Amino acid sequence: MERLEVLFQDKSLSGVFKDCDAVHRDGDLHRSAHVWVVRHNGKDGWSMLLQRRSPNKDSFPGCWDTSCSGHVVESETYESTALRELEEKLGIVPSNPPIFLFDFWVKWEREFHGQKFINNEIDRVFVLEVQDVDLNRFQREEISELVWQDDRTLLHALRDLDKRYCIDLVLFEEFMFAVSEKRKFNIHIGNHWSYPGGGSREGSDDWVYHEIYPFYGTRAAAIAKAEAYVAKFYKDISPYVASVRYWLTDPDDYDDIDITR
Repeated sequence: MERLEVLFQDKSLSGVFKDCDAVHRDGDLHRSAHVWVVRHNGKDGWSMLLQRRSPNKDSFPGCWDTSCSGHVVESETYESTALRELEEKLGIVPSNPPIFLFDFWVKWEREFHGQKFINNEIDRVFVLEVQDVDLNRFQREEISELVWQDDRTLLHALRDLDKRYCIDLVLFEEFMFAVSEKRKFNIHIGNHWSYPGGGSREGSDDWVYHEIYPFYGTRAAAIAKAEAYVAKFYKDISPYVASVRYWLTDPDDYDDIDITR
């Protein structure tokens, strides 16, 4: 049985652990990680990987749901839960971790299988962009089917209150806004020697430094994040190195071209 840590109303950890069934019986606030697996739909939007929940699930059996999700159990974090769920439920081990988008507080009460079920959780929502997935590879005990569905088709279904879905409309609208306003970047922090096209080690010592940080957001946010990385380097490593700089690239670009300017 999963043991979940109960949260205080300010979302801080209480140090109190309860079995999952007891948490949903009593309506305790707890944590969950939700990962949307997406790919470009070849038009102007995204296709979303949806899972059909097993008919044996304790809530919303047989309904279409988020790509994968799971409770943050004892000794886990939101991030480790997201990675575990991707591998266990979908067989996906990403080269880069899914990207955090936002936290969303979900609270509702329903009855399933003749039992009261109270869901009161903080969903940490992540996105993972892929080229494709194996639609026949999934955890059979939890999932009965996988499909791709265009974002607009899904949005219309949720707004029409289509009972085949158990996806929160407000959460999905927030997700749609987040992915439409943002894009992927690779933030590079390095010296002139490691900078593509830098051509020399002018102004630097005889060393190479090059770190890459995936980032999902607006260009302005990516630049602010990159500047924070540079400032942290100066603070933690050396305030005397004059050549450390940042640049941005598009991780989907075959040549990984510098797109900072």
